[in-house]
Amino acid sequence: MNEKGIPMTPTLTVTATTSIPAPEGFDFGFAHAHYNIYPWIATTDALLRVVRHTEHPIIVQIAPIKAAVGLHVHSARPLSQEEIGQIGGDIAWGLGLNDPSPTALAGLAADDPVIAAALRVNHGIRPKRYLDLFEAICGAICAQNVDFRRLYQMMRALATTFGPGVRLGDTVHHAFPLPEEIATRTDEKLRACKVGYRSKVILKSASFLVEHGARFHRDHLSSCDAQEAMERLCEIPGIGPYSAGIILGAGVGRSDIFHLDSFTRYILHTFYFKGRKVNDERLRKFAAKRWPGCAGAVAHLLTTNTHVWASDLGYTGFRRSGARQDGGAK
Repeated sequence: MNEKGIPMTPTLTVTATTSIPAPEGFDFGFAHAHYNIYPWIATTDALLRVVRHTEHPIIVQIAPIKAAVGLHVHSARPLSQEEIGQIGGDIAWGLGLNDPSPTALAGLAADDPVIAAALRVNHGIRPKRYLDLFEAICGAICAQNVDFRRLYQMMRALATTFGPGVRLGDTVHHAFPLPEEIATRTDEKLRACKVGYRSKVILKSASFLVEHGARFHRDHLSSCDAQEAMERLCEIPGIGPYSAGIILGAGVGRSDIFHLDSFTRYILHTFYFKGRKVNDERLRKFAAKRWPGCAGAVAHLLTTNTHVWASDLGYTGFRRSGARQDGGAK
């Protein structure tokens, strides 16, 4: 119990059922297997997502039904229809159900054998997004200078250590913490989550957002000029152009910004510049010109199951992506 006599880990005893439309060609199997960064959770035949929408976190169980996605919304109290509708909207956004990039990518494939090969392996790819901007910021920080597959471990540890928990059946699941739930913690506590030097950066970013978070609205970041959005996010401690690009894609929903890191550079050098190394400015201009409006979606596609589609093009032993926590490919 806390000081108000409220159980610290409430049990979710109320379930509401609803559904959200699925676009033509939506592949639940791909969503179920890829980019399940906690608190996205894959069970045997469903996806779970822990959502902070009420006074206690709720858990949404997601499974495919005919021409739609079925949702079982588990909560500690009855929810209004308005609340259920808002939760359905959050899940639709998080699964990228309204994202137009699959159509754009399919159009590019006819004239681009690299994109065509990546789409054959990643059939049904859609962006899976962070539902909260601070969650996306921590995800971008934890992805810096590390094998992407370690991101899964770090994000889960941050959530289970600092985020509020709720019980569903015999299992306790945790929401991702808010900035104020981390800002008062110690560097030692953060390091216990195996985030390494990133602990200080996460603490600074949390403190910054506690004070200035009102200036960072997802709607504004999604609609403003790309350069303005990048510059705004780079005001946050620990966020540079690479991390800002990740946040704008996975946390804001933009598909127009090609993020540059060692992996995307290597992919561009290998498949579009015949192995020649060129500077970042040229790579950015190349991506923006070749894939206007959907360069970020291309980056997401080309960094997913890369070793599989690259092998189909004759490049064996290519670096594995972090699309699947097990390092394999569906």
